[in-house]
Amino acid sequence: MANTSSGVFHSLPSCTGLKELRALYHKCSANAKYIFDESNDLWYELQGDYYIPCLTLPDVEGKPVSIWGQRHLRYIKQKRKALYSDLLTSGRLNTYLADINRQATEQMLLLTKQIAEREDEQEKRPIYSDNSVTT
Repeated sequence: MANTSSGVFHSLPSCTGLKELRALYHKCSANAKYIFDESNDLWYELQGDYYIPCLTLPDVEGKPVSIWGQRHLRYIKQKRKALYSDLLTSGRLNTYLADINRQATEQMLLLTKQIAEREDEQEKRPIYSDNSVTT
């Protein structure tokens, strides 16, 4: 866990680099709201009597997920909870659902095309019946 006697912040600094954060870490006073743990390179925020890790998910592209992706999401939430948790915590859920949505849409379009071609072939084929033949 983080050492609370050194490296603390009253507000989280707006530095971008790890070296800058470490430099600020050594300049701060005790009894502050944020601390930095060098052993795991994580920031911790004081919540009551406990320091909680400041974790954020990576930025995720906003890929569209329509009906097929939403149905698959409902399925993995109910039946494949471990997969859902893994995808959610790794930040890959939206990408995974967008890919499922794309595959399902492609499959639906392919099946629709095949059915239309089959119906078109059946319409072109002449229909013979016993009643149509006269002597």
